[in-house]
Amino acid sequence: MNSEYSKPWVQRHWILLLVLAAGFMLVLLIGLFLITMYSVMTAMKGSPVYIEAMNKARASTELAAALGRPIEDEPWLVGASQRQEGEGHAFFIIPVHGPKGTAEVHADADLHDGVWTFRTLRAKPEHSSDFIDLREADSATR
Repeated sequence: MNSEYSKPWVQRHWILLLVLAAGFMLVLLIGLFLITMYSVMTAMKGSPVYIEAMNKARASTELAAALGRPIEDEPWLVGASQRQEGEGHAFFIIPVHGPKGTAEVHADADLHDGVWTFRTLRAKPEHSSDFIDLREADSATR
C-alpha cells in the first residue's frame, strides 16, 4: 500500500476551477444582459408611438422611393417613453431598411389626455441630407 499523501483533485487543480467559475459567471452575466435588452426592445416596439411611426414609414411613398419596399425595422432602436396619469412623452430613433438602402425614422410625440400627438415624425435616408416628413403619410390615424 502506498503511504504517500495525495492531495485531492480540487486542491491540485484550483486554478482551473477558478477559471471555469469565472467563465461561467461571465456567461451568466452576458445572458442576463441579452435577456434584459431583448425585454426592453420588445417593450419599446410595443408602444403606440413606435407602432404608429412604423405604420407611417411603411405608408410613405417618398420613403418607399428612397428605400424600396418592403420597409423593415432593425432589431434595435434608441429612445425613451414616459407616461404618467394620461400625460407623457416618447422619443425614438428607429433604423429602417429596404432593398435600396437604409434610413432613420425620428419620432417625437407627446401624450395629452390619452392621445399621442407627433411633434416630429420624419425619416432621413442614409445618402441624403434632406428629411422626409412622415406625418402626412397616413393622416387617417393619429
